[in-house]
Amino acid sequence: MDQVMPVGQSFGEDYAGIFHFRFWRFGKWIDVVIDDKLPTINGKLIFVHSKTSNEFWPALLEKAYAKVCGSYADMHAGLVSEALLDFTGGIHVHFETAKTSIDLWSLMNRAAKAKALMACGTFLGKTSANTVLPNGIVQGHAYTVTEVYKVTCRGKPVQLVRVLNPWGKGEWTGDWSDKSSLWNKVSKEEQSRCRSLANDGEFWMSMEDFTKNFEDTDICCLSPDFLDSSSECKWTSTCYKDSWVDGTTAGGCLNNKDSFWTNPQFRVRIEELDKECSGQCPENILVSLMQNHEKRNRSEVSNFAIGFNVFAILL
Repeated sequence: MDQVMPVGQSFGEDYAGIFHFRFWRFGKWIDVVIDDKLPTINGKLIFVHSKTSNEFWPALLEKAYAKVCGSYADMHAGLVSEALLDFTGGIHVHFETAKTSIDLWSLMNRAAKAKALMACGTFLGKTSANTVLPNGIVQGHAYTVTEVYKVTCRGKPVQLVRVLNPWGKGEWTGDWSDKSSLWNKVSKEEQSRCRSLANDGEFWMSMEDFTKNFEDTDICCLSPDFLDSSSECKWTSTCYKDSWVDGTTAGGCLNNKDSFWTNPQFRVRIEELDKECSGQCPENILVSLMQNHEKRNRSEVSNFAIGFNVFAILL
C-alpha cells in the first residue's frame, strides 16, 4: 500500500488539492498525480466508495487508475491479472480451477500466508449480463479470495475458502454460507473466528463448491516462493524486453519453419539449485510474457495472440 499510495498525504496542513499515486506498468513504477475532484451525483460518489462517508482514498485511487487506463470507461471489464500486476508489480499465476492437477487449496493456503493477492472468476452465462444464480453466485463476475482456512466438522477436516463479492452485497447461500447449519457442527472457537452474519458480500464455501462455481483463479505475489511446498525455497527473477518487428523478428509460430528462428530468443541458465527445492521439480522456472500497450486508452488496445516456446539446451 505504501508503494502505491506514498505516505504523508492528507487533507491537513499544506493541502494543495492534489494526490500522488504510483502504479507498476510493464516493468517499472510510474507516478500519477490527480486533483481531488471526484465524480458525484447529488453529492454522492458514483463509483468506488467507502462505507464511511469521510473516507476518500479508494475513490482517489480509482481516479488515478482511471488516468492510467485512459478514462473511467476504460476500466470497465478487463482482466483481473492486469490490475493485480499494475497494483503490485508482482508475479502472476493463472489456474483453471477445475482442470489443474495440483493441490490448489494447499497452494492458495501458502499464497495467503505469503500475503498474496488472490481473485477468482465465475462462468459466463448465456449472455454477458451479470445474472445472479439461485445460489447467490453472480455469473461472469470477478471475486476476491480473502482467506483460506481448515475447520474440523464431525471430526473430519474441511478445506474452506472465503470469497468477497466486490459489490459489497450478494452472497453464496449454499454449504458454509453465513446462515448454513454446518457452522453449528464446528467448535465455538472456529465459529467465532470465521462466521459472520453480515450481508457484506463476503462468505465461506468448501473447496469442492469453490471448484464447481469458479472457472479460474488468479494469484499475484511479490515473489513466487509460495509455489514451492518448502518455505526455504527462494526465487530470483530477471526481466527481458524485445519486440516482434514485421519482416525481421516477427517469425511466427512453429508452423513457419523458415522464419521461426528469427523470433526474439533468450537463454536462461540455472547455475545452482536450492537443496530444499531439488526434490520437487529441480529445473523449476516460471515464465511470464506481457504485451506492452501502445494506445493511450485501454479500450482501444488490441490484444494479440502471442506465446512462447521453451526448449532445453543440452550442454
